[in-house]
Amino acid sequence: MRKRTGRALAMVAGLATCATSASAEVPEKFTNLRVLPKTVSRKDLVWTMRGWASALGVRCDYCHSGGNPETLEGVDFASDAKREKRTARAMFRMVRALNAGYLAKLEPRPAEEKGGSPPVRVECVTCHRGLSRPETIDNVLARVLAKDGAAAAVQTYKDLHSKHLSTGRYDFSQGPLNKLGERLLGEERGRDALSFLELNAENYPTGPWVLFLLGEARLATGDRAGALEAFERTLALSPQDAHARKRVDELKPAAPPSSPAPIP
Repeated sequence: MRKRTGRALAMVAGLATCATSASAEVPEKFTNLRVLPKTVSRKDLVWTMRGWASALGVRCDYCHSGGNPETLEGVDFASDAKREKRTARAMFRMVRALNAGYLAKLEPRPAEEKGGSPPVRVECVTCHRGLSRPETIDNVLARVLAKDGAAAAVQTYKDLHSKHLSTGRYDFSQGPLNKLGERLLGEERGRDALSFLELNAENYPTGPWVLFLLGEARLATGDRAGALEAFERTLALSPQDAHARKRVDELKPAAPPSSPAPIP
């Protein structure tokens, strides 16, 4: 077993998966082991399973079928009936291949840059971060948008933000909504883009790129005055932004011609 790091210990502490008392139901000997060593100890197997469950934010019954999921009494650990268990094996093989076949073969960093850091490795939690389906927030929103429309997607963002802001499961920085808005603008879906960029501007009112994209979305939907306001705010925050300057010059009303001086 790989040495347990402080990070792994912290991740497992307080784990709401298989309770310690339930480990009494885990068999002493195991059958149908496909990816773990057949010689794995009961202690190490339980530790490994808890680590996987924590990384995905699930309990033992997510992969294992039958019995009582709380006490594990009667659970058929050897069964491959659940798709999730079969998928977990494939994912473990992938992680093992990434670490041994790719990351371990990367060109070493110069000695002066190492600073004592260990080699980079991936784990289940690297991608999952407590989600059974490791999906970025912009992909979640794009899926909801395609199925239920922009209003539902915006509400999904708000719900996830309220529930998961402190968990680290999703990226609630300005980047994902900017990325989604920019893609929708490229697809000439200005009204959909506007829904997300208005939301992003509420959360990040001093983000120059947020405001610039908001201006583009407003312009795409025919709101020239609103677009000018967004571009001017961009320029106030980032005076050297040539793109924002160009938009302001294009949208700002031309000054009326001055009256000729009266002839004495």
